Amino acid sequence: MRLIFDQNLSFKLVALLATDFPDSMHVREVNLAEADDADVWEYARENDLVIVSKDEDFHQLSFLHDPPPLPHGTEPVSNPKAARACR
Repeated sequence: MRLIFDQNLSFKLVALLATDFPDSMHVREVNLAEADDADVWEYARENDLVIVSKDEDFHQLSFLHDPPPLPHGTEPVSNPKAARACR
């Protein structure tokens, strides 16, 4: 599973979770840091990425559009380093 981290999360999560989620990325790596949620959603859908965000708007988008990978909550439970980076 490949992840894309939204702008409201640290770009450091990509490196912290690289072993568990190789080829993941942050929106700023693909010039989407200032993009609206619909653009991030479409990019994730086109590239088979799971969106990781603290933004409730992605949850709302899931009711309106065919899902890309489902938006996920952001508190990584199994990786203490990632949990610290989210704070």
